[in-house]
Amino acid sequence: MRTLAAVAALLMTSTGVAFADPDANADDQKFLRDLHNTGMVLNPGAESIVINNAHAVCAAAWRGEATDDIAAEVDAAEPNVDLKGAKTFVSIALMVYCPNIGARS
Repeated sequence: MRTLAAVAALLMTSTGVAFADPDANADDQKFLRDLHNTGMVLNPGAESIVINNAHAVCAAAWRGEATDDIAAEVDAAEPNVDLKGAKTFVSIALMVYCPNIGARS
């Protein structure tokens, strides 16, 4: 899932960066807010890329890729997010953008 490689360098572990994107739709706003509420903070301007990666999570899940495998790809692509954070990212993406899929082992 090469699209997730774009997650690299977009997530930070510090706080204080705004998470709202005025051009985002309601689902996008919810996704960004949910990420923020877990303590994930985006680098400025990274919102649209992270949203696209969330859609890539759903595409991978629709193809049958296990959520743990997707999270492992996010973890490998993003040095500032550990596996737990990657699993959180994947979980939020699935809940917001493709709730009918759910977690797959």
